[in-house]
Amino acid sequence: MLGINIGFEQDGKGALSQRPVLILKKFNQYVMVVVPLSMRLKDNPFYLSFIAPDGVRRSAIISQIRLIDIRRLTEKVCTVEENTYDAIKKAVRRLFA
Repeated sequence: MLGINIGFEQDGKGALSQRPVLILKKFNQYVMVVVPLSMRLKDNPFYLSFIAPDGVRRSAIISQIRLIDIRRLTEKVCTVEENTYDAIKKAVRRLFA
């Protein structure tokens, strides 16, 4: 989960403004690349919608991919299915193609 952001970044909800993320790649014990997740659904090529293991429809905000310090993570929420993970990775690759 990510905390308070600045500018046009998507903040999370709650007292700590936490936002769930999907970990794409862990580089070492300190940093990883993540994609922020949202419950907001948009008809937008930068939002990839999927059903999370908890049964809630979520969107991966592909345009807000970022490198973060592992210390920003607060808790593990769930693990997405492999086909969902692969679809999100493909969308990220298309963003940089």
